[in-house]
Amino acid sequence: MEYTTVTVVSVTDVGGDAVAVELDTPDGFAGEPGQFVSFRLDEDAPARFYTLSSPDTEGTFEVTIGIDPEGDVSPRIAALDARDEVGVSAPLGDTHYADEDTVFVAAGGPGIGAAIAVAERALRDGGHAVVVYRDDDPSHEARLAELSAAGATVAVVGDDGDVDAAIATTVEDDIDIAFVFGFNDFVATAEAALADAGLPDAVIDAEGFGPAPTN
Repeated sequence: MEYTTVTVVSVTDVGGDAVAVELDTPDGFAGEPGQFVSFRLDEDAPARFYTLSSPDTEGTFEVTIGIDPEGDVSPRIAALDARDEVGVSAPLGDTHYADEDTVFVAAGGPGIGAAIAVAERALRDGGHAVVVYRDDDPSHEARLAELSAAGATVAVVGDDGDVDAAIATTVEDDIDIAFVFGFNDFVATAEAALADAGLPDAVIDAEGFGPAPTN
C-alpha cells in the first residue's frame, strides 16, 4: 500500500478516550464520509485503519481515534503535536455517503467518527440525518449536540438492549440509505433492528470493524 506524508494540524480530545486528528489534505486526496484511511506514524510502525470523521477533505481532513493506554500505537497518536508528520493512504471503502437526501446512521463505539461525518455532510447538502449511537462513554458530544440543533435526529444509548428500541423509534419512511458502522457484534444487532423496522436489505450499507476488543 502506498502512503503519503501529511502534516498534523491539531489533535483534540473529543471525550470517550478518543482524539480527533486533523491533517493537511495532500494533493489528489479526495474522500467521502464513511470511507477510511490506512494510517501509520512512520515506516517502522504498524498501520491502522481509521474512518474519516470530517464531512469533506477540502484543505484538511480528520480521523477520530480511540486511545488504548496499553496500546502500541494509539498513545503515540494522542501525543502528536501540530506540524508532526504521519503517513496515510488514499481513502478506501465502498460504504460512504453519495448525495442521498435522507440518511440514517447507526454507530457503535468507534463508528461515531463516520456517523458524524455522514450526518454533517447530509445536513450541509440540504438533506436530513438520523444518528443512533451506542456507547457508554460517548465521544464527540459537542458535535452531536450541534447536529441536533441543526435539525438532525440524534439518539445516544448506553446499553446494547437499547439499540433496538432507539432504531425502532427513529427509522423514518423516506430513508434513502441506512449506514451501520462499528464492531461486528454491533453491526449484526443494528442490521437486525433495521430489518425489523421494515428497511429492505438494499437500503442498508454496513462497515464492520472486526471483533470488539476483549480487554
